[in-house]
Amino acid sequence: TTKRKGKLRPVALPLKYEPWARALVGWFEYRGEKKAFPFCMRSLQRVASRLFDGLHYPIEQYGERPAHWNPVCTHALRHIRA
Repeated sequence: TTKRKGKLRPVALPLKYEPWARALVGWFEYRGEKKAFPFCMRSLQRVASRLFDGLHYPIEQYGERPAHWNPVCTHALRHIRA
């Protein structure tokens, strides 16, 4: 990538545990040198905020910050999955 000056950033896809992993690998191979997902993050965030409007997910206490709820958007998917 440009940001990494052409250095590859490999990603581990656990084919035995993730049902979507094989299809995802196939999609990347199909796209070749083109962007696998030709969307900008900001446009995805706008759509996600409308789709998830009114939904919240719990955040555990960390440091001095008490436990609280955050609105669901693209970043929430990481928390929900973990």
